[in-house]
Amino acid sequence: MAGGCLACFTRHCIKAIVAPHVFCYGIVLLLQGANGMANTRTDGQRMEADLTRAEEWLQLSQAYARFGIWDWDMRSGVTHLSEQIAPLFGYREETLRTTREHFLNVVHPRDRQRVADAISACAGCDARDDGRDGFDIEYRIVRADGEVRWMRERGGVERDADGAPIRVLGVVQDVTDQKQSERALRESEEQFRLFAENIREMIWIVSPRMDKLFYVSHACTEILGVEREHLYTGMLNWENMIYREDLPLVKAALARQAQGEPAEVETRIVRPDGKVRWIRVRSLPFKNGSGERMTSGIAEDITDRKQTEKERIAQMTLQRTTLIREVHHRIKNNLQGVAGLLRQHADAHPQVSPIIDRAIAQVQTVAVVHGLQGKTMDNEIVLCEMVPMIARTVKSVLPSRPAIEVYVDVPQRIRVSEQESVSLALVLNELIMNSAKHANAAASEARIVITVRWDQKQSLARIGIVNPGTLPAGFGFLAGTGTGTGLELVRSLLPPEGSTLSFASGNGHVEAVLELSPPSIYNL
Repeated sequence: MAGGCLACFTRHCIKAIVAPHVFCYGIVLLLQGANGMANTRTDGQRMEADLTRAEEWLQLSQAYARFGIWDWDMRSGVTHLSEQIAPLFGYREETLRTTREHFLNVVHPRDRQRVADAISACAGCDARDDGRDGFDIEYRIVRADGEVRWMRERGGVERDADGAPIRVLGVVQDVTDQKQSERALRESEEQFRLFAENIREMIWIVSPRMDKLFYVSHACTEILGVEREHLYTGMLNWENMIYREDLPLVKAALARQAQGEPAEVETRIVRPDGKVRWIRVRSLPFKNGSGERMTSGIAEDITDRKQTEKERIAQMTLQRTTLIREVHHRIKNNLQGVAGLLRQHADAHPQVSPIIDRAIAQVQTVAVVHGLQGKTMDNEIVLCEMVPMIARTVKSVLPSRPAIEVYVDVPQRIRVSEQESVSLALVLNELIMNSAKHANAAASEARIVITVRWDQKQSLARIGIVNPGTLPAGFGFLAGTGTGTGLELVRSLLPPEGSTLSFASGNGHVEAVLELSPPSIYNL
């Protein structure tokens, strides 16, 4: 543009840009290549061709990379501008003058002095001051149409043999898109931080294996009870915060996270102040701009929600328990009513009274079970209470003989399974009834001794029922030989798991031993 044709300007640049401080490496290589060809070729026409080719390369490079070159001759005050300067600055070629002042007039007023100072400082520096023998500055320009664009200016000084500055060379490039991208990224980061630092949930970014923490929001102080600076320095100690019982669950979630999978877990933590809090943690994998795998996540304190849920469940459990107790109570009352009706029939028909008495004992035994279930808040049946009550129930339908003695040495915590409670109660009823029948036949002063013991080593309850008498010939409970209707009912009611029944005879007595273990009973 103004100041000479491109060929003259380029030749001028080729002669001028030879110092090590040249600012544009791509152009230096082109120009040095041209100089090398010129030094090795003495033929004028070949040199001219090489220079023309270098000019073409330079012109194309400027066009493709959207940069321009300028050369300020400090002795004449004239500034030479390459053809790309005018399009970059948005002016026609004839509008831009060759003086440095006209060149600086298009710079944004707020940046103009800073640019001029940078160039002047570079031009006026001591040749031995390598740190100031060049400049790199970003500034705004105002194009002819009023549009504001960002430019990046890089340059250096050429000196004479005495070290005095004679020329300043510069490259200017439009970096508006880059600046806009940087601004968009900066705004995005600011929005993220504004969001992350003002919500109650804790946001964090870590390596997939939790060995390096990149970011954690201020909410960590409220949730974890620690300052985030401590997390940055002590990330490897995160396990110390996890409630011991929940650690396997957390590690399982972390194993999925380490494989690049989303993970979610609810766990308790123990804060440094000793408080136990519930938190819910969710994590998602992602890759940063370098393709490195990262994990981001959010953690929220759900202690209040857990407490509300616990209270709701407790209320529902109370309502359910109350309803079940009422049901058991009504069933017990109805069964006692049925037993009363049967008693009337037994009194009215003495010839069938023994059969009806047996039915009464069975009905009342079931009523005992429901009475025990309706007695406690948790509807559980205590073994040490159930056996004596069934014994008393059987005694109530028997004649004065035989006497029944019950000895119990079982912890209060041993409970009978709800699913097997009625079956086991009827089994005990039949065993006691059967013992009473054989005791009456054996001796007039017979007595039945019932013992209930707890075997701590084997974790089982052993119920022994001893009565006078002998087992019939060929008796076999397991085979079902020599057994009456009562023991046949016992065989059908005996729980298949957690119960065994055996019989032994000797010294004029028969002993039935019922052993109960889980799942028929359980240790609370």
